[in-house]
Amino acid sequence: IVALLGFALLAGPWIEARQVEGGLPIIHLLAAVGAFAALWNFWHVYMQKFGILRMYAAKAAPARTKLARPELPGWLDRLFVLCWLPLYFAWLGPMYREIAVDYFDDASAVLPGFIDLLERAMPVTLPIAITIVVLAHLLWLRGEWRAHRLRNVPRLTMAAGTSTLALCFFAFDPVKVYLAFAFGHALEYCVFVWAFQRRRYQAPLAHRPALGRLLAHPLAFYLAMILLFGIALLLGKYWGRHIVPDADRPELLGYRVAYWLGFWGVYQSMVHFYFDGFLWKMRLPSVRANL
Repeated sequence: IVALLGFALLAGPWIEARQVEGGLPIIHLLAAVGAFAALWNFWHVYMQKFGILRMYAAKAAPARTKLARPELPGWLDRLFVLCWLPLYFAWLGPMYREIAVDYFDDASAVLPGFIDLLERAMPVTLPIAITIVVLAHLLWLRGEWRAHRLRNVPRLTMAAGTSTLALCFFAFDPVKVYLAFAFGHALEYCVFVWAFQRRRYQAPLAHRPALGRLLAHPLAFYLAMILLFGIALLLGKYWGRHIVPDADRPELLGYRVAYWLGFWGVYQSMVHFYFDGFLWKMRLPSVRANL
């Protein structure tokens, strides 16, 4: 992915100069890839909430089987997490028109008209969206009662935290609330990955992977990785700007390093989306074994 992005960036002027007819500028193609990664991030944050709920359900499976209780279906957890999205469209756009236009000025040509449409539809969409949220929570509580008798504290805590954070969108600046969502998402991810890796690599594996050897000293490994990436990113982005302001800004192949870092961020986002597809497969015995 990063190789293709880099090739498109470097070869873009050459390709566009030789186009017989006007086509899609390379920079627009790169922007589309970045926009896709950003939109997928929204979906990804909610799907991690879903994954954690499924993880706690998987951990409770032996006790549930022993008592002959039904498993809470995955679609119910997914509905519980995603039921807020219609309400966000029905309410947040019209209520935070100025914030939306300020933050997304590139879409200023179409955004006001879209928000006007949402506002005109509010008398119909708002009651429907609220009903979806209420029904989703009632169905989830019913399913949780049947599966765990409302005694699975991790699932109840996760559900309460997710719903409370979702409600914050209606009381505070939605951009700041999303940042809180993103911070919580990162914290959840780090805690889960740390715990998963400690279980998976607590004893040497047959194929002796390099990661297993590195994680023999987890604190040193993670601190070194954080320092290495942190220093490299700070120098690449702020050298010649905030760090040694009189120095020349670093460049790579004719483009500022800070510009390349944006594509590196897109690459990291999309690759971690891919690997998450393996990490959250709670139905696989190999994943459940290390919970």
